[in-house]
Amino acid sequence: MRWCVVPASFLAAVALVQPSYSQESSVNSSQSLLSNSPLLKPWPGPHGGVPPWNEVRVDEFGAAFDAAIEQAEKEIDQIANQSAPPTFENTILAMETAGEALHRIEVLFDVHAGNLNLGPIPDLERSITPKLAAYSDSVTQNAALFARIEAIHEDVFEQKTVTLPDDAKRLLDETFKNFVRRGARLSPEDKSKLSQINTRLARLFTDFNQNILEEEKGHVTWIDDESRLSGVPQSSRDAMAVAAKEKGGKAKWAVTNTRSSMDPFLTNADDRELREQVWRNYYFRGDNNDAHDNKAIIREILNLRAARAKLLGYPTHAHWRMESTMAGTPDRGMELMMKVWP
Repeated sequence: MRWCVVPASFLAAVALVQPSYSQESSVNSSQSLLSNSPLLKPWPGPHGGVPPWNEVRVDEFGAAFDAAIEQAEKEIDQIANQSAPPTFENTILAMETAGEALHRIEVLFDVHAGNLNLGPIPDLERSITPKLAAYSDSVTQNAALFARIEAIHEDVFEQKTVTLPDDAKRLLDETFKNFVRRGARLSPEDKSKLSQINTRLARLFTDFNQNILEEEKGHVTWIDDESRLSGVPQSSRDAMAVAAKEKGGKAKWAVTNTRSSMDPFLTNADDRELREQVWRNYYFRGDNNDAHDNKAIIREILNLRAARAKLLGYPTHAHWRMESTMAGTPDRGMELMMKVWP
């Protein structure tokens, strides 16, 4: 779904005239967004459609996410609280198609946050990411929903009173395990603690990534002496010349602090000293003891991950993280890597 979102400036102006909205008007506004916004409407075209990149308006993301999360929560609640006995179709399959509008807007926003991280996008990401973490927790911690999933899982895998195709059994089993791994069986008190940790981690991950992006903007290797470009192919030199102009023209050529600029230079340049400078700029992002330093963020992330693992009953974050992978355990993962490393 998508919708033609009302700009934030307009909403602010209306709020000055009408200090409060009734619940009904809020619901109507949300439904209007879901019906009309390009960010939320179903995408046109075959194979699930094509994202409407040309119709995206960045100032609409905030309100659109709120409407999409609200709609997704309603769809999950309908599944969890329906009167019909739990079945694979009315619970597991229904969950697969719940929150489609939210999924669509996440795709659009993730591309902007990853590739067009300009203007209001960083602040939007800091606002939206914790909301998504809270929504995710509201699903996996929904007691009524998990009770339905657990009942179906027991019928299929323990009682064996229900037979499903292999792919359906796999989906059911993975859904059940994912809910357990994310705290569905915790006490209400521990669920609250877990949500606080997850929300904080979401904010920290965003701050970490934003710091990296700021470091990419701030560190440039300037080159005026063409002899120092020995070994660099003409196509890369041309790109470096364009980058220099875009960055303010302090020199004729520039290696920006991105992988797409750094990699060709490290691969081809003969000048060892310059290669080292470019390498250090890139790999020391977030480690320059400045406003965008990530060391304190990393420490807090590690502490919160350890606390979350303990809360969920795992020895370490690595044990929690590896459980659903092919390796299964940190030791097995290390064993596999050491077979490849030599």
